[in-house]
Amino acid sequence: MRAALIRLRKLIKQVAPAATETISYQIPAFRHHGMLVGFGATARQGALYVMSSTVLAGFTDELRNLDTAKGTLRFTVDAPLPAALVKRVVAARVAQNEARAAARGTPIRNTPPPPPAPKKRPTVTAAAKAKPAKAKPAKPTKPRPAKARPAKARPASARSRPR
Repeated sequence: MRAALIRLRKLIKQVAPAATETISYQIPAFRHHGMLVGFGATARQGALYVMSSTVLAGFTDELRNLDTAKGTLRFTVDAPLPAALVKRVVAARVAQNEARAAARGTPIRNTPPPPPAPKKRPTVTAAAKAKPAKAKPAKPTKPRPAKARPAKARPASARSRPR
């Protein structure tokens, strides 16, 4: 099943390179101007969560022989989803999200976000390299005598009461 999910992830990244990977609803998912698609697996099957029933309504002929739900395409290891179908469904979902973003006035970003800048490592000066710090010898410690602790007073509720 892992190989099928890796293949599915690669297909999604091919169609939507600008999408960012995230975890949403405790499954791996892709975001592009909102939630795009997600995918996951159980012991017996895998699933592509399209997160839109209106997109799947346009693919009724292709989805006739597949196990589907309102916004989900289920598959098994023996019968994976066709790559062409996955690409078309994800492309339709990208177009739907971009149209929704354009209606809201959000600028459309079709390129992947830039990678994060590498963290700068602290530089070591030549003087610090040349002279290693001398370790101080450990001082011998004397064992401390145990302190006698006074007995704690018990609360009235814990004292034994005469009957």
